[in-house]
Amino acid sequence: MKFRYAMVCSSNQNRSMEAHFLFKRQGFDVSSYGTGTHVKLPGPSLREPNVYEFGTPYKYMLDELRRKDPELYKRNGILPMLKRNAAVKLAPQRWQENAADGIFDVVITFEEKVFDMVVEDLHNRDHVLLKTVLIVNLEVKDNHEEAAIGARQTLDFCQEIEAVESWEESIDDVIASFEKQHRRKLLAVIVGPLGTPYHDGLFFFDCFFPAKYPAVPPQVHYHSGGLRLNPNLYNSGKVCLSLLGTWHGKNCENWNPAKSTMLQVLVSIQALILNEKPFFNEPGYAESYRADEGQRRSKDYNDNTFVLSLKTMMYTLRKPPKLFEEFVAGHFRLRARNILTACRSYAEGGPVGEVLHNAAQSSRNASVSAKNQKEFQSAVNRMMNTLIAFFTKNGSTDCEEFRSPEIYNITPAAATANLEVFNIENNNITQV
Repeated sequence: MKFRYAMVCSSNQNRSMEAHFLFKRQGFDVSSYGTGTHVKLPGPSLREPNVYEFGTPYKYMLDELRRKDPELYKRNGILPMLKRNAAVKLAPQRWQENAADGIFDVVITFEEKVFDMVVEDLHNRDHVLLKTVLIVNLEVKDNHEEAAIGARQTLDFCQEIEAVESWEESIDDVIASFEKQHRRKLLAVIVGPLGTPYHDGLFFFDCFFPAKYPAVPPQVHYHSGGLRLNPNLYNSGKVCLSLLGTWHGKNCENWNPAKSTMLQVLVSIQALILNEKPFFNEPGYAESYRADEGQRRSKDYNDNTFVLSLKTMMYTLRKPPKLFEEFVAGHFRLRARNILTACRSYAEGGPVGEVLHNAAQSSRNASVSAKNQKEFQSAVNRMMNTLIAFFTKNGSTDCEEFRSPEIYNITPAAATANLEVFNIENNNITQV
């Protein structure tokens, strides 16, 4: 690689270390730093963060938080993050105290105030700058998911810099190309909302911005994996939403070039499509199926949808979208136990969408037939055992207690074969 790189965020924990880890693995000459006065990590509440001095070894933080509350810090991703950091270098370093150890060609910051501090600091010690330094800010939110995406985008950008003869002569073209690439097509992921049959799932959408955007709405394509788990999400990838112009709606529901945004589209998909009773998304069903009949059909639809959502999870784990590999793996490592707890609750009679942790099970509606319940229970039990194989292979370690005794012996290699054990068509589950 041609250049020496520095990755800088506030605490040298999440964003800069995610990029450092990725760049190091790709063979780049890279260092990472933070610009804050202290290193802060989330605590049991917003008012109780864990605060450390720069230079405190990552291993020390890891061991201390394991002693304090291993479940909390594993669930929020802090322990896996610190374990990764400890494998990259000894301790977080402060830019103002360490960056003079080396002269960098390219400095990437992940927050505007961090960018300002780096620029000011370099100006104040310009006597050590014997060559031009490129400083670029890529705004990235400080959470695990955004850090993973930001690191991949940073790698794309720096690979473009590496490809030109002289970045000083070509930087405008490099930035224009990068912005065009990341503006014209966006890959978005929506986490299934709690209280719905989609909870804890990941749903990916390709978002395209036509040349006339925002005068016209964006185009959105759903990564279905060939499954139809919602009336508005076709297995072809079509998304039916009035805001996109793919469904007729009232004027206030259609795209407004002066007000509508891509964020509004994604929020609408999450709230209006991935909702708690998707059966009623089908036009006319709310009027045609009322009272008990409507609720019975809605429950049956939720059961089938949940099974399809589990299949989508396995499909996503097997073939995560490019640039989202680490995000997908991390998400399911964090959510594996919640997903399996929900599966067990539903198999024992709990209504789909009502995840019951440490609480008595709710009984299913009496109108649900014993036959349908037995078929659903069998389908979920089989899915649980397949999921356990996937989650264990993905790095989860606390799944075995959820294994159904009726299909106890299963290996990750056999899991793929079990993906099509059940065929779900026309709201009926049948064993293949």
